[in-house]
Amino acid sequence: MKIARIILNLERLRWYPRVKGEGNEIVINVPEFILRAYHNGKEQMKMKVVLGSGYTPTPVFHDTLKYIVFSPQWIVPKSIFQAEFIPKLQDDPAHFDPEKFRFFEDGNEVDPEEVDWEDKKPDTSRYNAVENPWDGNALGKVKFIMPNDFSVYLHDTPAGQHFAQSDRALSHGCIRLEKPADFAAWLLDDRKDWNEEKILKAMNAGKSQQVNLDKPYPVYIVYHTVTVDDDGRVLFFPDIYGHDKRQLAALR
Repeated sequence: MKIARIILNLERLRWYPRVKGEGNEIVINVPEFILRAYHNGKEQMKMKVVLGSGYTPTPVFHDTLKYIVFSPQWIVPKSIFQAEFIPKLQDDPAHFDPEKFRFFEDGNEVDPEEVDWEDKKPDTSRYNAVENPWDGNALGKVKFIMPNDFSVYLHDTPAGQHFAQSDRALSHGCIRLEKPADFAAWLLDDRKDWNEEKILKAMNAGKSQQVNLDKPYPVYIVYHTVTVDDDGRVLFFPDIYGHDKRQLAALR
C-alpha cells in the first residue's frame, strides 16, 4: 500500500502547477496541516494551520494572494447561518450580542428579536449576519484574501488551542493560521510604511482596514500524503479526505 501511495503522490506532482522558486510562493499541504512560505526557492516561514473538516473539506487549488484585511468583519456564510445561527435564534432571539453581531433582512439592518424565527422553513436567502471586529471574531484579527470561486481565504483565529492538536481538520473550509502577525509581516516586508508595531496596531484597531499587496503571491493548496524531508526521509500523512483511496481506484 505504501508503494501505491508513493506512486500516486509522484503522479500528483505532474498534475499540480510547479512551484518555480523564482519569487515568493506560499504552499499549504493539506494532509500535513502545514503552511510554508518561500522566497527564491528557500523556505523562510513554516507554521501549523487548521483546515476544513471531512464534511467541509478545504479544496485543492491555486490562486493569488492580493490583499490583507486587518480587524476584519465576518460575513456569515449562508450555510453556517442556516445550520448554526437559525437554531440558536429560534431558541433565543436575543442569543447574539448586538455589540458583536448585526443582522440584515433584504439588505436592511433588523433587530433579531423582532423577527419571527419560529417559522419552520424560514427564507434564509433574505437574511444574513455580520460579526463586527472584536477579540473573539471568528476570523481573529486579520484575514488574507486570494479571490477564488471557493470563497476560501487564510485568517487568524481566537481558537488558538486547536494548533496543539495533531488532527486539525476542524474548520468550515478556510485556513486558520498559527502565526498570522508573522505572516502579515512577511507579506509586507518590502513596504517601508509597515512594521511590526503598525501591524499589531491595525490588528487591534477594531476598525477594518484593507491593505493591497504591491506584488502577487501565488498560493498553492496541495494534497501530498507522502513527502520527503530535508534529510531524505519519506514521510506519510493521513488521507484525511479520502482522496488517496478514490484516486488510486481511478488509476487502477
